[in-house]
Parts: sequence; structure tokens; C-alpha cells
Amino acid sequence: EKVGRINDRTHECSEDGIKELAGKMTLRASTDMKELAGCDAVFLSLPSTHEDFSAIEKTLEKLDGFYSGDVVILSTVYPGFTRRMQGKFRELKISFVPIRTFEGKVVKQFHEFPHIIGAFDMGCKVVKAVPPEKAELAKLFSNTFRQAEFAIAGELGEIARLHGFEPAEIFGITNEGDPHRRIKKPGIWGG
Repeated sequence: EKVGRINDRTHECSEDGIKELAGKMTLRASTDMKELAGCDAVFLSLPSTHEDFSAIEKTLEKLDGFYSGDVVILSTVYPGFTRRMQGKFRELKISFVPIRTFEGKVVKQFHEFPHIIGAFDMGCKVVKAVPPEKAELAKLFSNTFRQAEFAIAGELGEIARLHGFEPAEIFGITNEGDPHRRIKKPGIWGG
């Protein structure tokens, strides 16, 4: 059903700028992984939890044997996972590129933020590549730092409520005119 909505351009997406970008691209969705055989690269942005990377590994298993291009893991994984997968699926060229954009802002921030490329020998010139473990750690550090920001904001919000104030009002007063201290608004993600 979702594939059909993507192909007939009726699928709704909350990302800013995605409709304009999709209008400039030839985008076609499919449930047949064999259609990836002729692609230059496959990007895996799949669910992962603190210890469960099975969706990524199962997808690599499905690609192994018929696909020989680059496979780029975008999901959060532990250091060493990319190297372990490269050892297991030797026909695939696996790298790790942590997505460092914010939900709803990916299209804009993709071109603004520098990218970390965690790769083995890519066989081409790159601006800067690091071993996958360094890229994996950078992604974990980024996620942990962001979660800590939201956790602190949540605690500060509770302190404001204990004193009978709305957290948003206190955050607004604190943040106004101060570019160095931007208390995050608590939310669903890490909040």
C-alpha cells in the first residue's frame, strides 16, 4: 500500500522540502529487492535498538549473492558492527555514514552538515574517511549528547512546574538573546 502511494505521488511525508525534492527526482518504490541489482549504492536506514541490529543484518543477507555495489549503513550501530558485517558479507562493499540531521529537517540539513564517512578501502578519492568504528562512535556520542540535552530539559521543566511555572515560559526567558545557552524543548525523542 505504501509503495503504491509513493509511486503515484500520494504518500504524505512531514519532512520540510521533500515534495520539492521528490518532484526533481525519478523516484520509484518496489518490494522486490532484486531491482537493486543495477544500483550504484544502497542506503540502509533501518530500525535499530541498543542491541538489536537484526533488521540491518537480515537486509544484508538478502542483498548478499545478487548485489555487488556499495551498501551504506545509516542506522545507529555499536562500534565494530560494520566491520563484522563486512567480514560476514565479503561480496558487499559496506560503509557506515551516521545521519546527523534532525527529523523534519533532513532535506535542508543534509547539505549543511558535514558528513562522516566510515569506510574501508572505498576504491575512490574521498575528502576524508575514517575507520567505521570512529564513525559509529561519533554517531553514538551525538545521540547520547542529544538525549542528555532533552533529559536535562525535562528535569528543568519539572523544577519549573514544582514552582508553579510553565516550563516553556521559563525556557523562553532563559534562551532569549543568549546564543550560547539554548535549553532544548523536551519532546518525545529522548524526552
